[in-house]
Amino acid sequence: MYEEIKEQINQIVDSIYKYDINKVMNLIGCLFNSIDVSLQKNEFENVNSLNKVLTMMEEAMNNKDYLLLADILKFELFPIIPNKYIN
Repeated sequence: MYEEIKEQINQIVDSIYKYDINKVMNLIGCLFNSIDVSLQKNEFENVNSLNKVLTMMEEAMNNKDYLLLADILKFELFPIIPNKYIN
């Protein structure tokens, strides 16, 4: 799941840079589903940090600030994705 989430983030950022917003929105939905599954498995150590990042993502999307969204994904979300998942 870890690699899947990281790959989803990379795909979203790449799609933002290509300004393929429809694809971005579809991929964001997949990313949220993957994060939800990880949360249900208690794979995130710092849920408070994750909640803050998700709130920032929501604000960026509401403002249609997709470059900010890309930065949040790369520099805020990517670093807090656990390197190992609990089996």
